[in-house]
Amino acid sequence: MNTTTAVEQFGALAQESRLGLFKEFIQAGETGINPSQLSERMDIPQATLSFHLKELRQAGLVTVRQEGRFKFYSANF
Repeated sequence: MNTTTAVEQFGALAQESRLGLFKEFIQAGETGINPSQLSERMDIPQATLSFHLKELRQAGLVTVRQEGRFKFYSANF
């Protein structure tokens, strides 16, 4: 891992909500978790959750897959 990537990833996780989300992704494993479930579990409004998910994706920490009309996010193992 290069320094720039590490700085981006640690920066993304330096925010309390994003760190909590990342923990949820780790616990969910490779199957991932739906944003609606995350929003309810963590009591985060959908708009705020979308912002945090975007930040985690841009840092390369999570991946997203589409199943029908649903999206599932998981940690980028």
